[in-house]
Amino acid sequence: MLAVIANAWRSLIVRGVLLVVLGVAALVFAREVVWVATALALYALIHGLLDIIGTLRSKESSAHSGLVMAQGVLWIAGGAATFYWLTTAFTFGYVIAFWSVGLGVVAILLAAAGGTHFPHRWLSALLGILALIFGGWLLHDPGKLLAIGPAVEIAVLAFVSGATMLTFGLQARHLRKRRLPRPVDATIVRR
Repeated sequence: MLAVIANAWRSLIVRGVLLVVLGVAALVFAREVVWVATALALYALIHGLLDIIGTLRSKESSAHSGLVMAQGVLWIAGGAATFYWLTTAFTFGYVIAFWSVGLGVVAILLAAAGGTHFPHRWLSALLGILALIFGGWLLHDPGKLLAIGPAVEIAVLAFVSGATMLTFGLQARHLRKRRLPRPVDATIVRR
């Protein structure tokens, strides 16, 4: 599965950038939060499908496979729940809270399962912890769900998830560089 992750580094970076853009859009267009939430939900469904398809196409089986599959299911569930409960800010806040907790747990587990393969796995774990703290904070006091509003909830989820994707993408790029065979110098071959 590490080969699949290493080969998907560009996709991970693009997805991270898209999430950060969605986070900025949530703050800039706070009055149009329904449109931003709809964009997030569509993104989440596509993101989840890409994770699941990538896992199913992989010939390897490892702890990473199950975690990436779980992450894909979380993205799809979060996207579907966003479409379903978008009508009330309070309920939508719970969707964001549980989504954040789930993604935080998966990020921490992926960082732990990455072992020595990922050079800065502590950063992925830290971002997972931030997602857990944000989700737990929202769940601890439901009044905060209405106080901060859906635009900020979307922005925080998008920023933390986007930073996590960017981190995994950069680590996967590093992993790919380490695993690729070095080109053979033609002068050495002739001797």
